[in-house]
Amino acid sequence: MNDHSQIIPRERMEKESMLILKSKLSTLLKEHGVTATKLGKDCGIAKQVICDWLAGVQPRSLCKVKRVALYFGLSLDELCFGESIKTLSQEKKASSNQAAKDNLIVCGIYELVLKKISKPKTF
Repeated sequence: MNDHSQIIPRERMEKESMLILKSKLSTLLKEHGVTATKLGKDCGIAKQVICDWLAGVQPRSLCKVKRVALYFGLSLDELCFGESIKTLSQEKKASSNQAAKDNLIVCGIYELVLKKISKPKTF
């Protein structure tokens, strides 16, 4: 197994992403001088829902999280995971460029790189 295919259990990934949402939201509220009440009112979300997220409760509606992200001028990924899609795609591109340099076959969800070889290897 290579270092690019590390599998993280779903429960651990959800817990880690929740911690990021909780801390990111708390930081944003402090930086912008906004209360949970004001945020909820401006976004059309109950104050208790915002308070639940701040307490670490998993969001039930991505639409509501998206409204909060847009309120602060962030993407959903930036609010929930701390990274933008652009950053993740740049990392993917850098890793695929390195793989091509190393003459490896890179398989992924969206791409497949094949290289013609002069002689078949015998196993």
